[in-house]
Amino acid sequence: MSYSARLEAHRRLTVLRHLAECLDYASNSEILFDVCNGVGIRTSRDQMISTLAWLREALLVTVEDHEGFLIVEASARGVDVASGRARDPGVRRPAPKSR
Repeated sequence: MSYSARLEAHRRLTVLRHLAECLDYASNSEILFDVCNGVGIRTSRDQMISTLAWLREALLVTVEDHEGFLIVEASARGVDVASGRARDPGVRRPAPKSR
């Protein structure tokens, strides 16, 4: 797997993990953009839009477009993938929790 493919799989996991931690399992694309960049996953706005489109097609999130302001909500399966209870080949598998 190429570096860019690994980075994208990690970006997808980061988005799902953040959504899983949100009260309503929802956030907006600008916050998700900041979260990825904040943890060292360099992300452009175009990359974030592509990531969200991929996650939507994989049925891991829903995306509502409010005149360019995107609201993203994790599906039940998306939360399962974020926690490691389910797998998706395009999403990095979370590391095990340390004791």
